[in-house]
Amino acid sequence: MSSNPDRFLKFLFLEEFAHKTDRDKPGNRILGIGKNQMLYDLGLEEKYLDNEEEVVMKIKQIDKHFDLVMIAEFFSESMVLLKHKLCWTTADVKSFHLNGRMENGKSKLDTETKKLLAKYLKSDYMLYNHFRKKFIEKMYSFGFEKIEKEVEELNKHNKYLADICSLRAAPNALLRGDQRWYGPSFLVGYQVNKTTENADCALMTMSGLKYIERIREKQRQEAEKLLRKAKRHI
Repeated sequence: MSSNPDRFLKFLFLEEFAHKTDRDKPGNRILGIGKNQMLYDLGLEEKYLDNEEEVVMKIKQIDKHFDLVMIAEFFSESMVLLKHKLCWTTADVKSFHLNGRMENGKSKLDTETKKLLAKYLKSDYMLYNHFRKKFIEKMYSFGFEKIEKEVEELNKHNKYLADICSLRAAPNALLRGDQRWYGPSFLVGYQVNKTTENADCALMTMSGLKYIERIREKQRQEAEKLLRKAKRHI
């Protein structure tokens, strides 16, 4: 099976996809991607994705095991709540917008398309609506004015770092090396000023897979140190 990410392009035109009959939509997942993706990624078996009773049970299970479920459109607010949950600082939750679509690659959906997608993805909408409501309740408990002030502080911190790094947003097709993402050509990433001495610039713009490789290499090195230490004490 080909792993070319451009295979997905024909499924990214949401208006056309939404207006297809269910029979004309793909019946199987393509490289693990398919209907009600969020619940599938969270462990609900394929055969239960349209079973409302099983979906409700899964949502309750997720709610029980996760103290904080972050919401994409409240990303900055999510970072603030995460910071307090883990007793971190603003610097610990700094970030750049990565692996999203370039502005000219985003779809603007009309009301009818949204209704059709909501019907087709009913189970994922149940999951989303549950945790969106809960997230807003958490913001209310935290204090809307307080969270707004901390979001402003976080945005200033991110902008300061972006200026230091001399970031230039670029489509994935133009990125090279550690900054290139696995995915379609229109994903957004950054070209980084290679001369900067701030290590965060390269690390914070590194693609997900490259960053995982880096972590695994550090874990391997630490494991080897522990093994050598253990052998000396045998």
